[in-house]
Amino acid sequence: MACKSIQNAEALPKPIVQEINRFSASSACKDASVKQLEFQGQAVFLFEEGTCVMDKESRVLDKNGKLLGHLGGFTGNTSILGEDFSNAQFQKELWRKSPAEPNP
Repeated sequence: MACKSIQNAEALPKPIVQEINRFSASSACKDASVKQLEFQGQAVFLFEEGTCVMDKESRVLDKNGKLLGHLGGFTGNTSILGEDFSNAQFQKELWRKSPAEPNP
């Protein structure tokens, strides 16, 4: 696989590792990524599709893999669980598609 490996996969919840593996196999954009943030006192995981697809939504999941909401998209949504997601604090990038992989 030409993708960057998952950073510290052994320390991540199993549902998140499984979702990153699925996402890495299906993401189309060369700048797709997964980031861990703190939001409303909990770790959340942002699955960003990248910039090669217009109006694509990014998913936000909790540590159990439960979908908390979508960001962006056609409506430009910026809220998750009733709060502006700009209040989230970046912790680390967990995965990024290799820039050597071409967009489809």
